[in-house]
Amino acid sequence: MSMDTLIRRFAAPMLLTAIAALSIAACGPSDDAVETADDTVVTQPEVEMPTVELATSAPMATDEMVVEDPMGEPVTVMTSTSDMFGDYLVDGDGNSLYMFMKDTANMSACTDECAETWPPVIGEATAGEGVDAMLLGTIARVDGAMQVAYNGHPLYWYAEDMAAGDTTGHGVGDMWYLVNAAGEQVEAQ
Repeated sequence: MSMDTLIRRFAAPMLLTAIAALSIAACGPSDDAVETADDTVVTQPEVEMPTVELATSAPMATDEMVVEDPMGEPVTVMTSTSDMFGDYLVDGDGNSLYMFMKDTANMSACTDECAETWPPVIGEATAGEGVDAMLLGTIARVDGAMQVAYNGHPLYWYAEDMAAGDTTGHGVGDMWYLVNAAGEQVEAQ
């Protein structure tokens, strides 16, 4: 028998056994040693994970990329009624909407920490029951988001309102007020 024949006859099965043992070891428990079916212990080599470098520049836009919509979700603005305030603006879920007296025509003055307490109503405005669609629109915020406005007043929620129908933000700091269907500050009745 030639040396090549001996290698093929005996080395090939041993190579297959070694490959099988390594495969079992790779799929087995995370211990360093794995016992094979014939009680041979095979030690798994430590594998160093390759380092991946992150891109340092923004990727080029493609048709497959999803760009966040600055308009956000559609927001329905409608009216609700209370004995204390009469008609006032709410969103489609009944959450009260407010105006800020420091805002100027179509410009929000509430940013950063203010916007955490008084989240701006972001989204595409839809007129609901009791609302004049001609007074409803959006304004561009400093960050590019589109804020719902009514009669030129940017609209906000109040973080302290815990449930639909809460109006705890009305009169806060003598600067925050509910908005009526005419787009003006609500006066308590």
